[in-house]
Amino acid sequence: MNQNKSKLGKQFIAQLPTYLNIKEVTKFMAKKRQDDIQVLKTYTSKNRLKASDSELYQQMTEKVKCQKKDLDPIEYEQMLKFFDQIQPKYEIGDQIKKISGIEPVIKQNDNMNIIQGQVQLEIQSDFLYIINIWDNIVIENSGPIDELIGLYQKRNEWHDKIKLVAISLKSSSEEIIQLVTKKKWECMNHYKLIKNKQGNHQFLDMINIEGLPIVVIIGKNGKILHIGYHFEVDLDELIKIEMSKVDGSNPGELSIQANLKIENQKQNVEGNQVQSQNVNNMIKEQVKVLKQILQDTQKVLKNLGFQIKFQVTLRRIRQQQPDGSFMISDISQLELKYKITEEEMEILDQFMQQVWNQIPEHLRIVLKSDVVNLSDVIQNRILIAFARQGVKIKYKPIIKKSISWDSNIQKIVIHDTEVQKASIKGLSLANFYDGLEESKPNIDYFSLNFELGKQINKIIEELRSEVTLGPGRRFAPILNYKKFETQDNENIFHSKGQVLIIIYWQCNQDCIAQLRNIDKLIEKNNESWSKIVKCVALNIGEEKEYVEFLEQNQELQGHLSMYYKKRAFLTDTSLYAVQQVPHLIIVDKSGFIKYTNCPINLERSIQQLVNEEEKDINLNQVKVPIKEQRVNSIKQIVLKEDFKEYLLSIDKHRVIQLKLDFEVQKVGNDIFFDNIYLNYYIRDKQEEDFNKLLDRIFQIIPEDRWIISKQIQQTISIPYPGNKCAVCYKDISKDHKQYYCYFKNEHVCTECAEFIDVEKKGMDMYKYQDTLIFINGPLQDESVLHDVDLHKMGKNRKLLEGQKPSQIHQFSCDGCSIGSEGPRYIAVNAKPGIYRTNGYVDYCNNCFFILKNKESVEAQTIIQKRVDLGMTTDNIFTRVLFDYGNYRDF
Repeated sequence: MNQNKSKLGKQFIAQLPTYLNIKEVTKFMAKKRQDDIQVLKTYTSKNRLKASDSELYQQMTEKVKCQKKDLDPIEYEQMLKFFDQIQPKYEIGDQIKKISGIEPVIKQNDNMNIIQGQVQLEIQSDFLYIINIWDNIVIENSGPIDELIGLYQKRNEWHDKIKLVAISLKSSSEEIIQLVTKKKWECMNHYKLIKNKQGNHQFLDMINIEGLPIVVIIGKNGKILHIGYHFEVDLDELIKIEMSKVDGSNPGELSIQANLKIENQKQNVEGNQVQSQNVNNMIKEQVKVLKQILQDTQKVLKNLGFQIKFQVTLRRIRQQQPDGSFMISDISQLELKYKITEEEMEILDQFMQQVWNQIPEHLRIVLKSDVVNLSDVIQNRILIAFARQGVKIKYKPIIKKSISWDSNIQKIVIHDTEVQKASIKGLSLANFYDGLEESKPNIDYFSLNFELGKQINKIIEELRSEVTLGPGRRFAPILNYKKFETQDNENIFHSKGQVLIIIYWQCNQDCIAQLRNIDKLIEKNNESWSKIVKCVALNIGEEKEYVEFLEQNQELQGHLSMYYKKRAFLTDTSLYAVQQVPHLIIVDKSGFIKYTNCPINLERSIQQLVNEEEKDINLNQVKVPIKEQRVNSIKQIVLKEDFKEYLLSIDKHRVIQLKLDFEVQKVGNDIFFDNIYLNYYIRDKQEEDFNKLLDRIFQIIPEDRWIISKQIQQTISIPYPGNKCAVCYKDISKDHKQYYCYFKNEHVCTECAEFIDVEKKGMDMYKYQDTLIFINGPLQDESVLHDVDLHKMGKNRKLLEGQKPSQIHQFSCDGCSIGSEGPRYIAVNAKPGIYRTNGYVDYCNNCFFILKNKESVEAQTIIQKRVDLGMTTDNIFTRVLFDYGNYRDF
């Protein structure tokens, strides 16, 4: 919490009377992923404000609301809660001077004329008041008032000494007059409540109405004699006693004994205050010690990756003194509460050994410990969000048979697992996106963890597939796209007997390459495709870029129909689940979608559709379950030695991941397979060779029958050595150690790259601010410069405006485990291939400078720790200057 905001809260408290005897509870909290300790102050009181301080209460609540923006949001809510707690209530003996917020309807014996305008009821000291609060909407409310009227009419001595008042809470003036006429209540002054926007009323709030009607009796001195129901008091007797009192009577002087007692109490209080102050000073010192431990704990927690809850709290309780100051009355132990996942147990053990168990036992306590399955937590939160949109999702267990290639042990692994399959009701495209929006905070938070992000994507994609058009579903027309060089909107339909290719694209390298590829294929197969194949290219990027590109590449318009639609009007991209471009949709002759991903051999797949006979479009396309025999045939193929040998020959760095999943469906004693999945990860240079393996699988079960998820990793080569430094322009062609920027394709000398201006802050500290790769020459093995996974280059992040320039990174150094302040260095060649759950091999600033001297004993010791993960003497490094927010943000 901002300290200035916390001081503002203290200022509100200081303006309240000390008879409230306020208790202040301050929580000092060390939390995960926080730079500093969080502070939260709350206030409580067993006492309420006196009725005489009701105006102060109104002023203070208005002040708090007016300064909402200046208060911490949590502190603001707590402050409102506290003021609600101390709201003044009328008690017997309290004085009422006036009642405002009411409007007179009929004055006593005033011939039923409606009185206009708002006034307040002034309480006159020489009268008694019997105020009835009622509502004629409820008929029973009038009974006690009838009895009061009867009594009033019998007691002539009341007539010039007592004022009868009736306040109706909900009735209109006309309704009140109608009832007064009927009941003959002309001897009362009738009022109705003035409604306000806030829906509250100070007088009513202070008498704490629980039921109607109630009566408030005010004596001649303006003090309350009774608040409550009519039957709770002997009205006749109470009035008789009050009227018998002599005006101006006083209770008499305090006795001598009473004065002595007060004096003794004062002396005792003064003695206790001295003693309390001594105790307070001792506790203050203990608080300092505990806060320092908490500060040290916060530094550790900042870098620990707990997902749900991990918090250490110190509570300090202070009690308000008669002079308005606060003294510490109690402090807690350091209280640990956590809810973690099973996967985080190792991190917990590390924290307990290195931090928690080092704190003296009498100063710490574990209040709550909970270990949960985080996958279940995420799934439940998403289900709750969609349930609010009227979507019912239930999960039932099914058996999934998996065949996968484990590149680490270089072996095909076959196993069965029980997984949860969703049964979904009430899901539409509209409430899918509403549910997704409501789930967004949880999705964004948990997706920071790579593995959890994959699980979330799986859940979302399963839901998305229910409401979007994919393989096996009938193609729906795409509406309102503007054809190139025309102003009219057109619709894209499928014609019977036509193979329709839709490509969503933008003006980027991958999309343009795919457009040119399709154009060449159509040109090459023009004779057999010209009357059957139609290709439509739908641009969903920037209109200016689209127009400029087509004006410069008019040859593409020969075989491709070019269309454009502004992003604001895009709806078909949701229907067809377009999440990235290029995105292909290939529709067969019968109008059913065959592919939504680019097939491994696009030309062959289109040709097969061209050659296919047209199906009866009136028949639904029924997905026939896969027989067990075909799955067994695939097993035989992948278990053959030549399959393994071929995989090893194209995967020297062991990066390929391949997994086939089959959902088991039992029909009697027979086993079939319903949905079947193909998931694989390869590098771009492996694609052609890997597709030959897939062809063998697709001969058993065709490609269009699989639900395919693929990741083709782009790789790069790093030019080395560079000729000149991009900063100082000196010749570096003979410098073994140098830096390279992939994003600008330029080299930088070590002096310029490593220069730090200590008088500046943030990015300005460095001469060269773009992401750099350090090449630790001379190189014995120049292969480290090739087949470099592009994801290890990062995204050339820089500090955002206002972002804290922290060089304390959230990772555990693979060299020293402790870390040091400064840039972080990712070993580019270690852990090749797909990003893994436990992150990269990366080093702190201190360890990096040891590794620069790669032949030293210290460097070799660090290298040997991770040699099993691909760490070598010649490894190159990506430099990450600052902590940009998350581990993978660089």
